[in-house]
Formats: sequence, structure tokens, C-alpha cells
Amino acid sequence: MFRCVDAKGRLALQDRPCPPGAEQARRSIAVPPAPVPEARDGAPKEAPAADAPVATVAEPQPPAIDPPPLWECVDHEGRRRYAAQDDPRPRYVPYWVVAGSDLGRFARGGRIVREAGGDTRREVLIEDLCAPLPAPLACKAYRSQRNAARREAWNRIGDAQRRAEAEAERLGRLVQRHCGG
Repeated sequence: MFRCVDAKGRLALQDRPCPPGAEQARRSIAVPPAPVPEARDGAPKEAPAADAPVATVAEPQPPAIDPPPLWECVDHEGRRRYAAQDDPRPRYVPYWVVAGSDLGRFARGGRIVREAGGDTRREVLIEDLCAPLPAPLACKAYRSQRNAARREAWNRIGDAQRRAEAEAERLGRLVQRHCGG
């Protein structure tokens, strides 16, 4: 293994020599020998000869199926939520919510609202920022949602408990099928 540190201090471990200008250190990694299995009577068996080919049989793996799409959305206050589709939840808020801050990336336009008594105020349309999650992060989010539904079912009674149990079961099946449990 080669341990490379470039001019900016970034570290890289690789199996080929470092590029020119990078600080290089070569490391050897020792692989421990395979354990020798014991016979039923307690006496160790002889290890197979090093030259003898060892046949390995791989277990058939089910085909990987990506989980259903999942979007992570962040509102203007930094709260995160998950949605099955791009769901920015557009809504109007008073102008002062976004005025004088870096929250302009959530704003999409504005309107003047006439209130009772002739007063007017300015409102701004804001939306959550949503992005699709890659499959590994979607699986992590689905597991988190499943665990939250299980906690919810544990802490509720009646209809709320039954709804939470059904959601936990649905998410459990999804995680088992698409994410390996």
C-alpha cells in the first residue's frame, strides 16, 4: 500500500505509487494465515496444501432492487423531512421571515395582501428545497422511519397505535426487500 499526502495535505491510500510532488510512504500489510479447523475428536486437522486449489461455492444472492425513490426536503428553518416525490410545499409567509437573511434561496416570488381596515402587507412565496436521495441513503432513511414508527406504535394506544404498527410493518417489508433488513 502507498500512503500519499499531496501539497494541500490531503491523504490517499492506494495500491500504486504516488503521483509526482506527493509525499509517499510505502506500507506492507500482513495477511494472517487461515485458522486450521479442528476434527470432531478435538485433534487439529492438517491444513490443506498451499498448492491445492480450494473450491468455493458462492451463495446465490437475490438481485439488488433499488428502494422506491425518496426525497429529502429542508424548510427555511432547517427542519428535514422525507417525501415520496419532489414536494416543496409552497406557502406564503410574511416578508420579514426572509428579509435581511440568506433565506432568499427559499423565496420564489411575492404578493401584496390587503388586510381588513385597508392595511397592506407583503408576503413571499417560499418552498422547501428537495433533493432525491441515492439508494444507500434512502435505505438509511427508510430504516430510520421504520424505527420511528415502531417507537410511535409503542407509545400510542387505540387507532393511533394500529396506524403506527401498520406503517412500521410496511416500512419493515420495504427495508427487508430493498435494503437487506
